[in-house]
Amino acid sequence: MNSHLAAHANYPADRRGSYDETTRRNESAGLLARRLTRRTSLMLALVLSLALWSAIWTTIGWFASALAGVT
Repeated sequence: MNSHLAAHANYPADRRGSYDETTRRNESAGLLARRLTRRTSLMLALVLSLALWSAIWTTIGWFASALAGVT
């Protein structure tokens, strides 16, 4: 097939000379930053969730001990 009839995206060998490593490196850095941000936000959500559940169970324990001490 003649390369003039089809898009250049279908021919990766034709684009070898136009490969720009700096662009690829910048894309990788951006992807890594997004992954770290996503991972950090998930870890923060996990820690806050555990802290909330800890506070809930501590409060329940205080109420239970207060009710057991009154009766």
